[in-house]
Amino acid sequence: MGKTKEEKMKRAILKRMSLPIAMIMLAVLLAVPMVLASPLYHFDADFEAFPREGTAPLEVRFENWSVGGEPPYVKAEWDFDCDGAIDTTLTGTEAEVMADVTWTYPLPGVYSVCLKMTDSFPNGFPEWTPEWKIGYITVLFEDPWVYDTNANGTVDKSEVILAVQHYFDGRINKAQAIEVVMMYFG
Repeated sequence: MGKTKEEKMKRAILKRMSLPIAMIMLAVLLAVPMVLASPLYHFDADFEAFPREGTAPLEVRFENWSVGGEPPYVKAEWDFDCDGAIDTTLTGTEAEVMADVTWTYPLPGVYSVCLKMTDSFPNGFPEWTPEWKIGYITVLFEDPWVYDTNANGTVDKSEVILAVQHYFDGRINKAQAIEVVMMYFG
């Protein structure tokens, strides 16, 4: 079965158009990695924490190790439990934005930490990049098993609630203590 004259013409037109389109696509594919590899476009928010584990209340020092982008960096926004509320914002000079920060975790738990960095892009549009470290900080409380107050060889939830309240020297109420207990007992 032969092709009609119309089909042959369509095919010839598509062949002629395909070469320029292919050349354009190749040029774009070759250019994109060069643009993305440019230091101007690479911006990596990063941080480390010391210590990452300990007993409550735990004071943690965070070091900002962000790199790339277009310095100077103009803002660092810290969310020490990744709840969406910014806990600390640093602005000013680049040294002030990159300064270490400390945060005290008053209650036991496993905490995620988020940092959002903003740089000063030369065309007036700042770029920002976030870093999330999930389950990054672990805050413990002393061993509740020492609070077996009825000496039956087991510690029940009410004894752990008392242990938690005692551990925090009454600085937390019963509802907060129950929340901590539920973290451990489910």
